[in-house]
Amino acid sequence: MVTVNDLPTVSANGVAICAGSSKTLTASGATTYSWSPNTNLSATTGATVTANPTDTIVYTVTGTDAKGCVATATATVIVNAVPATPTVTPLDSICQFHQNYVIANNVSGDAIKWYETANDMMPLPTTPQLNTSIAQTNTYYVSQTVNNCESNKIQITTVVKPQPQKPTLDPLLNICQNQQNITINTHNNVGTIQWFTNPLDNTVSQTQPIINTSSVGSQYFWASNTIAHCESEKLKITINTLPNPTVAATSPDVICFGDTLQVKLNFQGMPSFTLVYENQGIRKTLNSKTEDHTISLVPNNDGNVKFIAVTDSFCTTSYLNFIQSYLVNQLPKVTVQAKDTICNNQSAALTVQMDVANANFQWTNDNKPAFTKAQTVYIDNTQLSQQINNLSKVPQNITYTIKGYHGNCLGETVSKSIVIMPSYEPSLPTEDPTVCKGEEYTLEIPTPNVGYQIKWLKNDTLLQSTASTITEKISKNSAFTLQFTDYCGSTEERSLNVYIHEKQSLSKFQLIDSCLHFNSTIKASIPNYLNKTVWQINNDPAIEKPNSASETTVNYTFPAIGKNSINVKGYLNSCLLLDSTMVVDIINCDIATKNTFTPNDDGQNDLWEIKGIEKYTNASIEIFDRWGRKIKVIHKNIPLQAWDGKNEDGTTVESGTYYYLINCAHPSVHIKGYINVFK
Repeated sequence: MVTVNDLPTVSANGVAICAGSSKTLTASGATTYSWSPNTNLSATTGATVTANPTDTIVYTVTGTDAKGCVATATATVIVNAVPATPTVTPLDSICQFHQNYVIANNVSGDAIKWYETANDMMPLPTTPQLNTSIAQTNTYYVSQTVNNCESNKIQITTVVKPQPQKPTLDPLLNICQNQQNITINTHNNVGTIQWFTNPLDNTVSQTQPIINTSSVGSQYFWASNTIAHCESEKLKITINTLPNPTVAATSPDVICFGDTLQVKLNFQGMPSFTLVYENQGIRKTLNSKTEDHTISLVPNNDGNVKFIAVTDSFCTTSYLNFIQSYLVNQLPKVTVQAKDTICNNQSAALTVQMDVANANFQWTNDNKPAFTKAQTVYIDNTQLSQQINNLSKVPQNITYTIKGYHGNCLGETVSKSIVIMPSYEPSLPTEDPTVCKGEEYTLEIPTPNVGYQIKWLKNDTLLQSTASTITEKISKNSAFTLQFTDYCGSTEERSLNVYIHEKQSLSKFQLIDSCLHFNSTIKASIPNYLNKTVWQINNDPAIEKPNSASETTVNYTFPAIGKNSINVKGYLNSCLLLDSTMVVDIINCDIATKNTFTPNDDGQNDLWEIKGIEKYTNASIEIFDRWGRKIKVIHKNIPLQAWDGKNEDGTTVESGTYYYLINCAHPSVHIKGYINVFK
């Protein structure tokens, strides 16, 4: 029997390679393999061989399995040519800070790869980005790939040129208003200067801008420097148009004859200032570092000051006819007329005359401490009147100083002295005094000052004494008058009434406990006007008490019953103003009790009687049984028949002996004893 075996399924892979390179060919599906032709193969047998043909070729592989069955397969090796290097466009130099520069735009080819060095095997992951912030040279290598074949590397070099410096210009320029032909100066610039009116503006001018000087304020321009197509940063230029300086002059409308003219200047501009002016026909120059300045000038004959020009730190203003005018006042002479001496409290009248029309005067005086500060002054254009009171005891001089003025111009000053006779003001007591009848009273006043005379009157009768102190006996209410006359004959009066004390009387008298041997209380209402009382009871020693309240109290124990005399004298200091005598009856206030009674309602001896108890309205009685228990209490206003024999619950007590305690509410009367009760 013949067995037919299946042929093996032999396969081999075809590949594409770049010229000059090799690749592995692999066969499968059999046990052994042979390859043909043998051109540029590493071996002719085996499952894998390496092929590096120079041109495209087809290889045949014959495979034999384990049963000796044979099959074939082919493997094509395509040889691709190595591409040329990519095309690199020559690079112009790049300016520093160039924005968004793409280096890939200078290379053309397929599948460009970038390398940092020529020997690098691994390309950069992305196209490099140039750092234009630094002026430097950058070198890279590029290749292209066609049909998976990479070309050789070619060098590409970029140069980042440094940015030029800003132009050397004046960044700040101060000019004067309306100044002509303004030029912005440039210094040692290398390159081309370009001008802008806005920092973001792309409109370029090669010529300087025209500067407007008609208005005060700031203008701004920008300039850049360009070298080899690279432009510098823009330089900001500030141009300040300054106002031309001015000067304002203030001088008094009027100056005084002989005075120097003071002119206050106020400069406006940029300090320092220079003023050119003319005075007395002479041109002069004033320098000032401040805005405010004062100059002293000799007044011109024509009454004005002429200013020519003013200059500050930058600008100058010229004046064609700046004139400050003024007026010169003449100084008045003064004449003063007044009395040399005046009486106290009279007015010092001064008449003032001046030789210049519309002149006026001011005055002062040496107001001494001897003069009162309260003065009445009257003044008009020609006269001064002042009332003066000399408080001293001797004549005093007062000197007036009169100053003549024409406007604010001080002319002649004149002094005038006037003698002021002394004042005299005697003082009597401010309140009318009251004295004891028949007592002497002394009136005393200060010794009269020079030139004064005094008189005393009592009840309108002239007294002989003209002394400053008099003493008179007062037997009734009297009116004293003091007359004092100055040397000018002016008389004044002062009055004083001297009264005698009125007799006083008691408004109330009360005797409490008018019982014999009791410590009785005597109360009397004494007028508050008095400050002391003296009590005389019968012939006993007198009792003196101060009268500090409206009621005075004296305690006394009367030794006998019957009529007793009580005399009260009231004093104001040493004056006896009250003398009253009262007679009181003193009685026997002893208490007598029965010790037996029969409360059986037979009408005989049914009540316990206590004689004299009714005199003690505040008395109380306590009754106890023989065991000491309190069975009855009787309060206040107890009658003669004091107890009916009943206890507190109204039940009549049993026969027996009971004990009592009588409290008369008086310190000296406390009675106790016993009672026999029979029914």
